[in-house]
Amino acid sequence: MLDAVEAAIEKYGMLSRGDGVTVALSGGADSVALLRALLCLRDKYALDIAAVHVNHRLRGAESDRDEAFCRGLCEGLGVELCVEHIDAAAIAASRGQSVETAAREERYRIFEQARSARGFTRIATAHNANDNAETVIMNIIRGTALAGLCGIPPVRGSVIRPLIFVKREDIEKYLAGIGQKYVTDSTNGGDDYRRNRVRHHILPLMEKENPAVVDAVTRMCLSLRRDEEELSALAAGISAGGRIDIKELEEAGEAVALRAVRKLCEPARLSGGQSEAVYRLALYGGVGDRISIPGGAVERGYGDIHPYRPKTAAKGNFALELDPAQESGAADTGEYIIKWKKIVGENAKIKKNLMTGIFNCDKINHIVEIRPRRTGDAYPPFGFSGRRSVKKMLIDAKIPERERGSLPVFVCGDEVIWCAGLRVSDIYGARRGCREMLEIEVINKKEGV
Repeated sequence: MLDAVEAAIEKYGMLSRGDGVTVALSGGADSVALLRALLCLRDKYALDIAAVHVNHRLRGAESDRDEAFCRGLCEGLGVELCVEHIDAAAIAASRGQSVETAAREERYRIFEQARSARGFTRIATAHNANDNAETVIMNIIRGTALAGLCGIPPVRGSVIRPLIFVKREDIEKYLAGIGQKYVTDSTNGGDDYRRNRVRHHILPLMEKENPAVVDAVTRMCLSLRRDEEELSALAAGISAGGRIDIKELEEAGEAVALRAVRKLCEPARLSGGQSEAVYRLALYGGVGDRISIPGGAVERGYGDIHPYRPKTAAKGNFALELDPAQESGAADTGEYIIKWKKIVGENAKIKKNLMTGIFNCDKINHIVEIRPRRTGDAYPPFGFSGRRSVKKMLIDAKIPERERGSLPVFVCGDEVIWCAGLRVSDIYGARRGCREMLEIEVINKKEGV
């Protein structure tokens, strides 16, 4: 068993020399074997080891017995033990969760709290090869995609599982060989929980067909996890930046595309049907179409899909002024920083993009008002003689609707001279030969550009 534990640690880089490890200790065979195994490896990795026991108060005197056993074990081994008490049933009722789910969430919260408090790097849990096989079977019963067939990951963040390739029978043999006692949870003998039913009935039937079925499931998980990691890496590249380019999505193929959709929509955990609905929105939806997901929505934009975040009224509620007599200045709309400066001479370095406006100072003879777009705003864009609606120009420029309300509009006297993201006014824009110009740069605070 120790060889298998060390092989898993090395294969997945679970430990580095000098790590601090918080061991999740229930008192059962698996967690006791995990603690003893890590103590055997303590000198090799120069580990700092502590244990955490959570008393869920679900089994009365038996829960207290488990706690007392863990205290005695750790005292005998010279290991620091942290004990936490929770009322798992009450927590589950308050959250509307099953007791099993609430207890698991609380355990991991306590494990992380203990790890962080000690400045440790790792949390070690005692999931073994049988647990992994049971989890895969449960996922199949519920209905699962490829990720569910990969089973329990050997490493997830700070959590490591050194026993993940060790079968339960080998754990019990190891403990018997070193004369180490452990406690048994009486609820494990019943069939109240699905995992117990899988453990007592389904897995034994599979073992009749193949006595090495746990090993077979382990091999399957290792193989499928490689595939899943490759596909997920491709999906992460497509969904980077909080948006997905529809052309890239179409070219990626459905397997990668659906993963990219799920990645884009995190932390919402989309079902298969929800992922496919967002995918169809990308392929067949129109600009501005949206679909609801848990905790929000996804919107189809001009050539992309992205999480929809409605603008609040405050973001489009600003009234600022720009004094063209000043050599330079700045203003803040809440979402954008606006900087302006005088530029003199034809050879001056001028930024050329639609978020920078260059104006003829001879034309600007009033304080410039900075405000959100209003109904009826219009001006002749540079190079055109006729006035055009700002709203129509924003649509033609394919600027998403969610961004239009917060873009600053610049007004000189009664005339709109520019809306950021569009061309400047043909009347006020600087032309070749201008002696003095005013450069106005609009910077998105979120993007820094």
